[in-house]
Amino acid sequence: MHTTIRRYRVKLNEADKAIRLTEQELVPIISRVRGFVSYQAVEIGTQAIVSIGVYRDRAGAEEADAAMEHWSATHLASFLEGPAKVTLGEVRISLAAKTI
Repeated sequence: MHTTIRRYRVKLNEADKAIRLTEQELVPIISRVRGFVSYQAVEIGTQAIVSIGVYRDRAGAEEADAAMEHWSATHLASFLEGPAKVTLGEVRISLAAKTI
């Protein structure tokens, strides 16, 4: 599995709007990427959001990252203070709670 982590610096008090727009418009796009596993958006303050996307292989992570980059530049730019800081890498340890 591969993960893409994007950290966004958001204009003051715009994080909630940015997350709602992401849920409505971006999530349907990246969830259709081949190898999609999961996506989370985490608000880490009034001016910061981190997104974490997990994909079965590097090709899926790279495809999703390219889609996120394009979508962010064209739809999210008015909420942001610059481009995202992006990290893409191979998942070496993954643990999830067991379901009953």
